[in-house]
Amino acid sequence: MTDSDDEANDLLINILNNNTKNIEIKEIKEHDILVFQIKNNGRKHVGIYLGNDYFIHQCGNTISRKQLLDNRWQSKIKRAYRHPSLV
Repeated sequence: MTDSDDEANDLLINILNNNTKNIEIKEIKEHDILVFQIKNNGRKHVGIYLGNDYFIHQCGNTISRKQLLDNRWQSKIKRAYRHPSLV
C-alpha cells in the first residue's frame, strides 16, 4: 500500500467515525454507508446500501451504478456506518 492509500484510508475512516455511527454489518439497512476492502493493501471503496440486496457505488473510471450485493461483494465489506439522522 502506498502512503497516499494509507492517507486516503485514514481520512475516510476519520470522517466516518466523526460523522456517523459504526454499525454491525449484519444490521445494514437502506442508506447505510458500506466500506469495502477490494485489494488487500489498497484504498478502501465506499458504497451506499439501497435495500433489497442492492447498493450504489462508482468503480474506477465508470459512472455510478447500482449493483447486487452478492456474496462476492458481501465478503469485501469491512465496516458499515449510519448517519445519526437515520438512527
